[in-house]
Amino acid sequence: MNKKVSIVCGILLCLYILMSTNIDLGLSHFFFDGENFSESPAYVFMRDSAKTTKNFYLVMSIVLFTLSLFLAKWKNYRVAMLIILVAPMFSYHVLHKSIKTTWQRPRPNNVKDFGGKYPFQPFYAMNFQGKGNHNSFPSSHCAKGFEYISLCFVGVVYRHTLMFYTGVFLTIVFGFFQMMASVAVGRHFFSDTLYPPLQILVMCYIFWKIFTYIENYLKDHYGKNSDTVA
Repeated sequence: MNKKVSIVCGILLCLYILMSTNIDLGLSHFFFDGENFSESPAYVFMRDSAKTTKNFYLVMSIVLFTLSLFLAKWKNYRVAMLIILVAPMFSYHVLHKSIKTTWQRPRPNNVKDFGGKYPFQPFYAMNFQGKGNHNSFPSSHCAKGFEYISLCFVGVVYRHTLMFYTGVFLTIVFGFFQMMASVAVGRHFFSDTLYPPLQILVMCYIFWKIFTYIENYLKDHYGKNSDTVA
């Protein structure tokens, strides 16, 4: 990764950490009327659609990878299709099973600022008060909605314009709307929703490096016919 990009990202992260408490509380207060968070049917529908969104992505990614195995003109995109299939799935299960249950961050509707009984906990501070049902960080619903950002990654890496803009559109429809709904109904702070797409992109990068290494190794040792990691 370019050093300048790394430095800029590091500076932006430090600035966000310094401002994250005000951002989290400010955005949550925007949707809080003094007694309850938003109960808008639109936000509730967005939240309830997360499972359907994930299932659609799973079917789409399997179909794309299968096509890359049988269509000759798609063979150069087999690694790309494998990234789309594997990276978001791995990222989701890491989020849900590891970080979420370990971090134990109280949800907005459970903190004192919004009528709950627990103190506000910044996203970067783990809860060492013992296990409970505090699963605010990170947002699993947003992890499902932001799976489509993998299409953006593949579009950039493989310079595939259609793939990139398809990813942008689906990320906005399923990801950003899910982010807004999660904050609006008081289930997550903004920082909870910001983490999933970042981790998915990191996983895409890691798997891209792994799969391309394996692909190149197979080509070098077993000839041109070994042009896929599958």
